[in-house]
Amino acid sequence: MFIVCGDTRDRKGRMTGIGHELGQSLKDVMSLESARHSAGTSSATRAMVFDGVRSSSEAVTCEDLATSLDLHVNTVRGHLDALVDSGYVVRSAAVPDGPGRPRMTYVTSPGLVTRLDELASQLGDALATADADQVARLAADSWRDRPRHAAPANGPDEAVDRAVSALRGVGFQASADDFGESITMSSCPYTALIEDYPVICAIHAQLVSGVLEDAGQPVSLEGVDVWLKPGMCRARLTRADRVPQFTVPVHALRASRNGPQAREIP
Repeated sequence: MFIVCGDTRDRKGRMTGIGHELGQSLKDVMSLESARHSAGTSSATRAMVFDGVRSSSEAVTCEDLATSLDLHVNTVRGHLDALVDSGYVVRSAAVPDGPGRPRMTYVTSPGLVTRLDELASQLGDALATADADQVARLAADSWRDRPRHAAPANGPDEAVDRAVSALRGVGFQASADDFGESITMSSCPYTALIEDYPVICAIHAQLVSGVLEDAGQPVSLEGVDVWLKPGMCRARLTRADRVPQFTVPVHALRASRNGPQAREIP
């Protein structure tokens, strides 16, 4: 069980405590999921095969996976070979049950499958000893690269760019809109845990807020809209430098549509 009282440093100056532990676990999951979508599982089908192996409670055969995933056995075998070569799956021979060569079985490499479970356990322990705001702040602080951004940003746009870079650094595909007033995020590495642990979204919000605060510019986080579209979130920003010259009110548009004689009826 964690005692949440903030992070400290050991004799070598390394961060310790709940924030550091959660930050490291979140990074491990990010690395796993990034690998799942790149070198380890370079296609949607390979990702499906990997997830099939990972979700099984016991070793599976190529034929079992082909049946459960509704894929051709040769397709599954090719992806399994690639997953074995890249170190994400371990292959071994099953105990022979008759004449002929024994069947091959597959399991996820030791350590890989446990990271999500470990992260969930850590989040559960942390939330049992502190409120979600504190947990989010401590974990987000462990992610922020303060030495890299020690100097104030050169304007609000650079501050937003730093926030985008921070989100990409923790596994998101992130980009700012043309006005620099919002950041769109997709490819969340933690999707499987969000429903049970929405504090993960709060950690990302704290990360953006902290990076913007460190930048020292008149731009701040207004809020994060989670899954505004399936698989996509949006961080809404407030910028003091984004002031329009004037705004056309909606009632003026209605009057224009109703013609020059339009007037309000009391």
